[in-house]
Amino acid sequence: MKFSDRRGFILFAYPKAASTSMIRLLRPHCEDTVAWTDWPADKHVRPVQLLAAWRDRGREALFWSHLKITTVRNPWARVVSLHTYLRQKGYEVGPFGKWLEQLSSDPRKPDGLHNQVHAMDAHRWAGFDAGLVDAVLRVEYLAEELAPVMRKLDLPESVPEVANQTEHPPYRDLYTAKTRQIVTNRYARDIARWNYHF
Repeated sequence: MKFSDRRGFILFAYPKAASTSMIRLLRPHCEDTVAWTDWPADKHVRPVQLLAAWRDRGREALFWSHLKITTVRNPWARVVSLHTYLRQKGYEVGPFGKWLEQLSSDPRKPDGLHNQVHAMDAHRWAGFDAGLVDAVLRVEYLAEELAPVMRKLDLPESVPEVANQTEHPPYRDLYTAKTRQIVTNRYARDIARWNYHF
């Protein structure tokens, strides 16, 4: 998360969706997050968490008065990137197909990776049903969709440099019909909302 009261924005960093790139782009225009929010510098703080924290401190109006930005990404590509990232970080995730199949089929269950921040669908992570985010930028069209946001914030128009890019085969090559359907089911709201295709 990055915050600027002077510029009037909050960046929420949805994992494996150009979040590090966006943080690096906007960091020079931000004030100290902890000083302004009393919130630990957790990169992937969710909007609902920040709203609750500010509400407890009598700062809810601050949340609603700022432009709240996040990014989203094609779920099939994002899940492959997430698996590669976790493996590179030393987690014992196993082969992609088996790792993906172990996800709980019921998102309300605590088991599996669904309830972990990194594996959560963007719709739930950002609290779209509650209107907690104003500007949603698709990674695949980042340059195009970021430009009007930067103009609105009176910031120089620029495209973030790619950061934390994982190396893996083309994402489509890693899927079977079964694992493709798992992602289709689990991220159905993201796919429908942003018209993503395999």
